[in-house]
Amino acid sequence: MMGKIALPKLLTSAVIKAVSDNLRRCFDEWLTAEQRRAPPTLQAQLQ
Repeated sequence: MMGKIALPKLLTSAVIKAVSDNLRRCFDEWLTAEQRRAPPTLQAQLQ
């Protein structure tokens, strides 16, 4: 499920870093979930 993302009008370096960190965390969580769904032989190759 995708949520609505609203960015502030002024993109300071702190805002950009926070957005980047959140995207990285979301991607890491997605990757972990996909790896858990993979067949055991593929899981071994991914590690």
